[in-house]
Amino acid sequence: MNPGSVANIGSEPPTAAEALRLALEAKRASRHEEALSLLWTALEAARAARDSAQVAAALREIGFVYDDLGDYAAALDHHLQALALDEARGDDAARAMTLRTIGIVYSKSGEAVQGLEFYRRSLELARASGDAESTAKTLNNIGINCKNLGRLDEAAAALDEALLLFERIGHGAGRAGALTNLGLVFARRSERRRAQDCHRRALEFARTAGYRMGEVNALRDLGALLLDDARLDEARRALDEALAVAERMGSPPERAECHRLLAQLHKRAGRPAEALAHFEEYHKLERALFNEESDRALKRLQVRYRVAELERASLEDGLTGLANRRQFDARLGAAFERPAPVALVLADIDAFKAINDRFLHTIGDEVLRIVALLLRQHVRESDVAARYGGEEFALILSAEAADAAATGERIRAAVEANDWTRVHPDLAVTLSIGVASREEADSPQGLLRLADARLYRAKGGGRNRVCAG
Repeated sequence: MNPGSVANIGSEPPTAAEALRLALEAKRASRHEEALSLLWTALEAARAARDSAQVAAALREIGFVYDDLGDYAAALDHHLQALALDEARGDDAARAMTLRTIGIVYSKSGEAVQGLEFYRRSLELARASGDAESTAKTLNNIGINCKNLGRLDEAAAALDEALLLFERIGHGAGRAGALTNLGLVFARRSERRRAQDCHRRALEFARTAGYRMGEVNALRDLGALLLDDARLDEARRALDEALAVAERMGSPPERAECHRLLAQLHKRAGRPAEALAHFEEYHKLERALFNEESDRALKRLQVRYRVAELERASLEDGLTGLANRRQFDARLGAAFERPAPVALVLADIDAFKAINDRFLHTIGDEVLRIVALLLRQHVRESDVAARYGGEEFALILSAEAADAAATGERIRAAVEANDWTRVHPDLAVTLSIGVASREEADSPQGLLRLADARLYRAKGGGRNRVCAG
């Protein structure tokens, strides 16, 4: 079963837009398996409608889910597929967004320099398209990466520009975030007064925008700076307020960090009882977070395993274990884009309807399984063996025309020579095969048409034969 069919949404299949909307709801609720199921539904609906923009959107969102699951390789793969579609459409706004997303994946996986390169490409496109919000967001990301790489002057310049753009478009939460990051840069440059000023301004914008996480970040970072400067009363007021907001948010990581800083503050102020109380609360939250993260990690592993099973099922024929038509189409298109030799072999079981009519359908199924096994035995791991439909099979070979024809002949002979009496005493099975090579066609569709025409000729010429030219 295709993973997309798992989502049961009424009697009619959902449109790509509707499946995407439902997927985003599931993702926000951390229902990752459901989100991926819906996204595959969206992807198939968009492909069926030949809507490349929606295909790219679905691929991006699939990448976001894999990002949430910590599978950065899978996330990157889907984002790169989306980027290829964005580039083919010449959609610079979408390209800028996808490039920024790819940069985030690289950065989260510890590749800050590579992440920065994608941010810079995103920035160039965002500037060219005149999208101020996209430009500001990318500059903010550049500032974070430069700060983490110790390139503080570059970080400050990027964040200053992001701040100006956020101000121009009235994006209060963006201003709060950029100011907080700028404050961290100034702190690392030992410009403590400027750092404090940034955090105080970030606090104002966060409160005005109703951006609670920004409010906590600004108060906590301000409190930490004041604590380092031994301004204990001011630091306590900031950290107490940060803790109160974090508690209203129900955010354990932020609460834990506030308690840790308050424990340090009370210890330095000579208040051991208060210091101990905050220290104990900090450790209680840390233990709970550790247990919660362990539970989440286990859940992520379970979901990733189930997702892998669903994705495998979406690309694999359930009866034979070969690639299904969906995977075949994708792999043929990809193979045709490479400079290496490509040949296509189409094989059809002769008189298969008669086999099903004369024997039980279970015999027919066993014939399909055995033919699939014989195909696997005669191709390399780098080749693709697929069940193309019904009793028809397809091979994508990295081979010249003559070698592909020879492979087709070996497969034909192996099927004819197989001891079919083990399946049924009266059973005999043969294949008709058509072969075409890349040199003879200018597109995957043209290659398919040519191989199919030759298969038809093999059938018309008496069956149980290979037609390669």
